[in-house]
Amino acid sequence: MSFRSGVLTDLFKIFPFFASDAFYILLISVGYWRHTQDRLFWDLGFLVPFTTLLSCTLKNLFLIPRPPEIFHLVPVHDPFGFPSGDVYVATAFWGMLCLTINSKRLWIIAGALLLMMMISRLYLGVHNVSDIVGGFILGGFTLWCYRSRFFQTFSSQWFSGRMATYGAVVSFCALVYFIVSFSLPVPAMVIMALGALGGYGISLSFRAHGFLLPMKVQPLSVPSIIFFLSILGGFVWFFPGAREGSMLLMWVLGLIKYAFVVALIYIILPLSHQWLSPQFGRKKYKKNGS
Repeated sequence: MSFRSGVLTDLFKIFPFFASDAFYILLISVGYWRHTQDRLFWDLGFLVPFTTLLSCTLKNLFLIPRPPEIFHLVPVHDPFGFPSGDVYVATAFWGMLCLTINSKRLWIIAGALLLMMMISRLYLGVHNVSDIVGGFILGGFTLWCYRSRFFQTFSSQWFSGRMATYGAVVSFCALVYFIVSFSLPVPAMVIMALGALGGYGISLSFRAHGFLLPMKVQPLSVPSIIFFLSILGGFVWFFPGAREGSMLLMWVLGLIKYAFVVALIYIILPLSHQWLSPQFGRKKYKKNGS
């Protein structure tokens, strides 16, 4: 492709990060820790792995190949391109963020980032225009369904401790994925999504049944967020790699890893902060009062 250049390639190779698990973990963690009483970041914690699972299911259902490998400038995780999973998930994520916060500045930032992500997938040679458009439309449709009164009736039950519908929705989607994909290899992102959805269900149960209420989790300070991000990043980086060993071991490690990551974000680290803060406060009070 004659329009490609080293500068453009380096530029567009940046944008896959904005569709990575590390990016979503970072934004959801910081957002939730700064706004612990808002439901928004709980919604995003569900939408990201859920739309990831749906996009992988649709890819294996349609079986539409990507552009020829000779055009690829970055590695890909599967041979199928429709719909673009990066665009699918990003549309749902940024759409939810913008519709909830409703800030003009955020709309501009999100729109520009999503547009550049779309262009980057085309430039890097891993998607066709139809893959990008399909990902955008399906991501928007999934978000519309999630925000509909019908689905919100079910999700409200989850936050009040009635988790049967959550288990039913996740189990049904997982079952459909494995039926559609029975003869295909399972990519790591599906294991990550299923693990995250499992950890989300556990975390939501803790929240709904009052495990977070005695402390009434307060927003974390910036130094605490930086410290907890280092813990979270260290766990993600050093936990035994899901790519090693047998297929079964890969699945188990991946499920445990991402279930625990979600529990760290929503339960373990915020409660650790609440448990430690009063102790530090009492020590400081005693020291000043002596």
